[in-house]
Amino acid sequence: MPSKTPIALLLAATLAGPALAQSDCLTEAEGRSVVAYALPAAIEATAARCRPALPASAWLNRGGASLAARYRRDGGGNAAAALPVFEKLSGQQVPDMLDPSTVTNIVEKLISDRIGTAVATRDCAAVSRIAEQISPLPIGNVAALLVGLVQLDRSLASRTGISICPTSTAGAR
Repeated sequence: MPSKTPIALLLAATLAGPALAQSDCLTEAEGRSVVAYALPAAIEATAARCRPALPASAWLNRGGASLAARYRRDGGGNAAAALPVFEKLSGQQVPDMLDPSTVTNIVEKLISDRIGTAVATRDCAAVSRIAEQISPLPIGNVAALLVGLVQLDRSLASRTGISICPTSTAGAR
């Protein structure tokens, strides 16, 4: 089995979830919403997974927690924005009686479990360098970047089970 690239691992972990039906896809806005929601938990889980494999001086060990906290503060982990997308992904409506924090805990646990199996410790140094390079970017830019990568790499979409709907080329630069 070929090794996944670190960016594919990050995307797979961030976009982890049930696969859409064959004909379904997420809009770019829905994709960005899910990525922004999942990114803080994905960063925390990746940092926890990689901590033993990295030196203390590695960026992920030094800055991962603060990046996740900043992204969460800046709108990541926003269950209200992501909930309709998760309902679309699962094909089921989340019961109204379910507390949003419960949904958040469940999704963060799924992300953490997925990273535990998706990120190979041999890739941790590369993932740490990538995280350091994206760290100055606002969460919206990172979410848009990751969604754009899914759009460009159809094999990544098939590995994550999530595809982004094609966009019109009208007005493309």
